[in-house]
Amino acid sequence: GCRGQASLQKARRLTEEMHMARLRERKDRGNWGLDYIDPADGKRYQVNVGDTKEIAEVWLAKCQEKTALVRLGQIDRVGKLTQDDIDGKRKQAEERRKKQLRIADYHSFHETLAKDELNHKADTISVYRNAFSSFQTIIGNKFVHDITVDDIRRWRSTLRKKGRSKTSESMWGRALKAAWNRAIKEGYTEANPFREVKFPGLGETRRKDKSMKVAEVEKLLSTTLKVGGIQLWCYFQFLLNTGLRRQEILTIKGKDIDQKNNVLTATITKKRGEPLTMKVPINKILRGIINDMDLTPDEYVFKTTARKQSYRKKGNPWNKSYVTHKFREMADKAGLPEQYTLHSLRRTYVTLMHEKGIPTNVI
Repeated sequence: GCRGQASLQKARRLTEEMHMARLRERKDRGNWGLDYIDPADGKRYQVNVGDTKEIAEVWLAKCQEKTALVRLGQIDRVGKLTQDDIDGKRKQAEERRKKQLRIADYHSFHETLAKDELNHKADTISVYRNAFSSFQTIIGNKFVHDITVDDIRRWRSTLRKKGRSKTSESMWGRALKAAWNRAIKEGYTEANPFREVKFPGLGETRRKDKSMKVAEVEKLLSTTLKVGGIQLWCYFQFLLNTGLRRQEILTIKGKDIDQKNNVLTATITKKRGEPLTMKVPINKILRGIINDMDLTPDEYVFKTTARKQSYRKKGNPWNKSYVTHKFREMADKAGLPEQYTLHSLRRTYVTLMHEKGIPTNVI
């Protein structure tokens, strides 16, 4: 008797609870409805919850969540559900998803953003890529919002131990600082720990006295001719006698050299905006070098000398990293100070022009 009645009451209660919130498809109206009872006061509600079952199930889940909170005493009542309840749930889910983004995934997102929306140049994107790669290698693929000041200081300390230049440290630090500012804007983190770490300033990264002395230039060229080969020697001569940058020389083709009028045409990409073309006079030294070169109009003057035949067939020019590496190698063999870089040849050209009395605006 008593036990039977208790079991019956329990079954009725469970049945009622099962029906406290249920979805109904309204085929005549082409939408779904949610019927539920607020356990706080027993009031029944009927709410339109969308045109598809997937959306309706989101409303049902929210109703069940609030019903459970009422039973636990954490909220007073369920009340009538509104779109704000659902949007808040979606927003929380989106925030949780963003908080779970790791450095590698954020790097991919940031690089796509830099290319498609921010219109960054290839060199800028390369700086970001190297910065992210270095940071992830040392710190690990942590969550973006978990990065701390101690992580950044450890990364910076490791760079210095590996002998990285202050210029690299400064560029990468500023790049990651900007990337984390973007992460805040996109909602992937709430703070930027890179703001708390000081990186070398412009004055600290600039090397002094980059111009080479005439005797040092002669020593470099002599060593290059003996060890590096005639093509590398010609490349250095082009830099010394035109003042152009490394990439601007590498993109010159045979048709860009007008031997009749002693002028070569170079594409200048350093300035912001569209690439510019510049006419550069060919001096007497460079004229003699060009006369001895075997030039083809549609081929690069400094074609790749890679060992793989497939690379050579493509007819690509030398890579800018390759010529930078070769300069350092030749400079070390010539016993030149470490302060000199490939860009020193450009600085040397400018210095020599100044010494000859040529105005700065002309140079």
